[in-house]
Amino acid sequence: MWFEDRPPPQWHPLTLPDGSTLQVPELIVRGEEAGASGWQLRFGEWTFYADGRDGAAAALALAIAEMEERIAYRGK
Repeated sequence: MWFEDRPPPQWHPLTLPDGSTLQVPELIVRGEEAGASGWQLRFGEWTFYADGRDGAAAALALAIAEMEERIAYRGK
């Protein structure tokens, strides 16, 4: 699923301001700007996933799904 010459993305824990901790892949970073909190996928085109009504975990799940699709597509 990842490029053959690279190890899979590393994951690390990230604690949010509300105290919850999520496991986040290295290709996704957290943005905590006033009025626009969310996740930015930095693989290929940079894409922002705002937290929205469903919260940070749901937005992260969307970013991870897109990351996996991009890795599968670009890794072939």
